[in-house]
Amino acid sequence: MSGCTWNMGRAPQCADVGVLRTTPLTWFLLHPPRSPPRRRYIVGGRYGLASKEFTPSHAVAVYENLDRALPMRDFSVGIVDDVTQRSLPPSRLLPEGSSFLPPGTFECLFWGMGSDGTVGANKEAIKIIASNTDMHTQVGC
Repeated sequence: MSGCTWNMGRAPQCADVGVLRTTPLTWFLLHPPRSPPRRRYIVGGRYGLASKEFTPSHAVAVYENLDRALPMRDFSVGIVDDVTQRSLPPSRLLPEGSSFLPPGTFECLFWGMGSDGTVGANKEAIKIIASNTDMHTQVGC
């Protein structure tokens, strides 16, 4: 859809109706400085509900939504919302579970609370893997 703007936010619950319409970005798009307000179609959604990760398939589903003649506003992605019926359908172009990694590639996700020493311990574990194997590692916090 031409002239369509989208905004995504990680939200702990989907009961926050209208949150995306009141963000500073949305306010700026609707009320640009030194110019008259323009009519825009703003699409917003939430991801990460129920502790679900945002996958490449979810990102494609968002773009497929934007490609519709009238995109769904205030949607959720990654879950089936049987209460509000505002979930985006799964991507048609990129099925869930698709991987772009070369064969033989391993992915590990280490979790840490931040106050109990697990973050430092995880970094050390990753350093041990990197120094004792021929694997490449990346640490991000």
